[in-house]
Amino acid sequence: MIDASWLRGLGKDRLAEVLTRRPEAAMPAPGSLNQLAERLTNAESVVAAMRRLNRATLQVAEALAALGGQADPGPPCPASRM
Repeated sequence: MIDASWLRGLGKDRLAEVLTRRPEAAMPAPGSLNQLAERLTNAESVVAAMRRLNRATLQVAEALAALGGQADPGPPCPASRM
C-alpha cells in the first residue's frame, strides 16, 4: 500500500522517479506526501498509469490484482533462467 511513510522511505532520487513516471499525480504539485499518496492511489490516477503499460506488464498487474494482494514472490529467478 502506498502511504506517506512509504514515500518518505524512498529517498529523494526514487521519489523523483515516481513523480516522473506518474505525472498525473505530480501536477499540480501536491502539498504533502499524504496528498501525493492519495493521488497515487486514486482510481483515475491508477487508470491513467495503467493506460501507459505495455500488454505484458498489464497482464502481470491484472494477475497480481486477481490474487488480491496475496502474491508470494518466492525466491528470485536466476538470471540464467530469464
